[in-house]
Amino acid sequence: MICISHDGKVREVAYSGDYKQLYKEGGYETFDIVRLRHGLVMYVDDEGLCKGGWENRVNWKAIYLRLNQWMNRQKEIAWDALNTCPPLIVGDVCILATSEEGDTVEPSAFQRKFILELLGEEVE
Repeated sequence: MICISHDGKVREVAYSGDYKQLYKEGGYETFDIVRLRHGLVMYVDDEGLCKGGWENRVNWKAIYLRLNQWMNRQKEIAWDALNTCPPLIVGDVCILATSEEGDTVEPSAFQRKFILELLGEEVE
């Protein structure tokens, strides 16, 4: 699992297969899912904008990943509407993948490389 904190730090954590781990690693009580490219999903704090001081926890790397996915289907986006509802992601996020069976799993080597390279992180 790839975790991105709101201060831009990227780390990798072994996913146990238990969704409760997302609460701990993401630091949230409820989460929402943002779909990314290549079968990846980003778990975000569903209440991030409701917490005091949210403006100090905007996750710019997560926003970048979200917008990158949007470019895949940019003709479907109502770009003018974004002025009233910007695509903000606040707080820490966790990234996992979805298997063909619909299970939540660790990202594959290709998926991991895609995310890390997109973020400018070193790929080992």
